[in-house]
Amino acid sequence: MVAFIKGAIILATCILFWQLCSAKILYYSRANTTFARTVDDLYTLEFCGYSLAQRFTPTGLRMGSLPDDLKQRLRTFYERAKKQLKKPERINEFIWRNQMDNSSSSSENLLNLITIDFDMQLKRDVEGAIRLQLEEWSGTSRLKHIATYGIREYTRGAVLKPHVDQFRTHILSAVINVHQETDEPWPFVAFDHNNERHEIFLNDTVDVVLYESATVIHGRPYPLMGDSYANMFLHFAPIGWDRSVGDYIQACIYQTSRLCPDYGQNCASAKIGHYITDSSLIIDACDHNYERIALLKRDANRYRPL
Repeated sequence: MVAFIKGAIILATCILFWQLCSAKILYYSRANTTFARTVDDLYTLEFCGYSLAQRFTPTGLRMGSLPDDLKQRLRTFYERAKKQLKKPERINEFIWRNQMDNSSSSSENLLNLITIDFDMQLKRDVEGAIRLQLEEWSGTSRLKHIATYGIREYTRGAVLKPHVDQFRTHILSAVINVHQETDEPWPFVAFDHNNERHEIFLNDTVDVVLYESATVIHGRPYPLMGDSYANMFLHFAPIGWDRSVGDYIQACIYQTSRLCPDYGQNCASAKIGHYITDSSLIIDACDHNYERIALLKRDANRYRPL
């Protein structure tokens, strides 16, 4: 009997230790959501694009709002459409339930989609308004629309892992608050170009956040305390970015992977460690190994970080 009790205690301890180790990856709180932590948690592709992509503004963040008439049209559409168009959306690797949350560990039912494609005029009007705000803010004309996601509705317990977006396409972006039913405010957490943390609370007045999504680490790392939080996401890029800058960074990523001692190692961890000490080493690796030297010389200085 004593041996059985000892075995049960050992087993319980092992299970608890495993949960804590897993939580080390997934668990975020205000205390441990630091710049160093979020950089270290970036995947290799994210980190390399984050290190090399151009910065357009001093901080990479700005709060704003939709025109009142457009805001009302969007919310009217949401109230009407959520009763007929809502369906579960496929969960990706960035959206999950916090493992330290006492609720179910399942990631099911954390995200619903209410597609705005059923009102294409509204969709185009929202995209046009956001494009103008992004162009004015970034000083970049003729931005190319890449994608509009949503309306996405997060549900209770959802966590959006801090991340950066695709460096080839998602460069200048916006999040629009459409509707929320929360027990307490749910912040959009972002680290600006000075590595400072911001907790942004969208509401009826400040309902838009503009951000440089490839170079500003962002997410909603704390579990949603509420039944519903509906957002739209819009992404733009300078014309030709994917061909010139994207190809350059892709070549850099290949070369950067060779700086890591083991294939598949997270290069963000290596940067904080002793293998990659600063982004200049990544750029140097690209400079000396990139086969298309002419393109590199033409674009490197233009698109390196400011």
